[in-house]
Amino acid sequence: MTTHSITLAHWLALHTETALASVLLDLAHASTEIAGLVRGGALTGALGSLDNVNVQGETQKRLDVLANDICKRHLAANPAIAAIASEEEDNAIVFARPDAAYLVAFDPLDGSSNIDVNVTVGTIFSILPAPATTIDDTAFLQSGHRQVAAGYVVYGPQICLLLALPGQVVQFTADPASGEFLLTHDRLSIPAGARVISANVSNQSRWPPDLAATIQQWLDSGDYNMRWVGSMVADIHRILHQGGVFLYPTQSDRPQGKLRLLYECNPIGFIIENAQGSAADTLQTTPTSLHQRVGFIAGDQEAVTTLSDHST
Repeated sequence: MTTHSITLAHWLALHTETALASVLLDLAHASTEIAGLVRGGALTGALGSLDNVNVQGETQKRLDVLANDICKRHLAANPAIAAIASEEEDNAIVFARPDAAYLVAFDPLDGSSNIDVNVTVGTIFSILPAPATTIDDTAFLQSGHRQVAAGYVVYGPQICLLLALPGQVVQFTADPASGEFLLTHDRLSIPAGARVISANVSNQSRWPPDLAATIQQWLDSGDYNMRWVGSMVADIHRILHQGGVFLYPTQSDRPQGKLRLLYECNPIGFIIENAQGSAADTLQTTPTSLHQRVGFIAGDQEAVTTLSDHST
């Protein structure tokens, strides 16, 4: 039996500087608290929708709000953080810390539409350098290549934290007994050549025609399988471990795309590319607003290249 003894705190002490490690540990602590609410389900009173509509125009789930509050509480206390931005907030929350080094953007509960039916959900985060200029919403409008770290926590049968730093992606799994995140996968790399498509093909008629035709041709060949959970962290987690390609492209009814660049596509793209995959040109895009949406294709390098050539 393999003994997993390297804790997240120990690993970070060896691979990052102290301030960045403190930010990542705060995110891990927040996720542990969120995991407790997810695990308890109806017993914690966390299920169901609210009357609130967020800045995206979406009805908020009760757990969206609770998870957002948990993340804010943990991050607000860290002196290394100059500001935070959440998918659930209209604007960035700025702290009076001129010497703070980092900005944190996060989706507190990705896939929350699935929470009431006990489908895997997660928390996604992106860490950016804080500019020396005035900190406001515009401070977050940096291309994905500027990220110093990114990751997600997936609340499934196991609670796993995926962390990407430049040049490496690692996975920690929460020990059910102690709650500690322990290193279980060192230097993850996406298996090449896996013929798996992760996409909501019910939208296929609204995709760019060449892209839709290519996907249909692949499926008709019998050489490809389709796997779709409908929770981004769950679908991406499969690709990181088993290979394949994930796509949520622009559509005729969503010409700008559905997924958020800052909170979803940039951090996931950073993870994918540091795991030897491709996120097309996502990380080269400079956001124009906190809540900008984009089309997104990521995963196996060869598949992403082919699909990107047909996505306009």
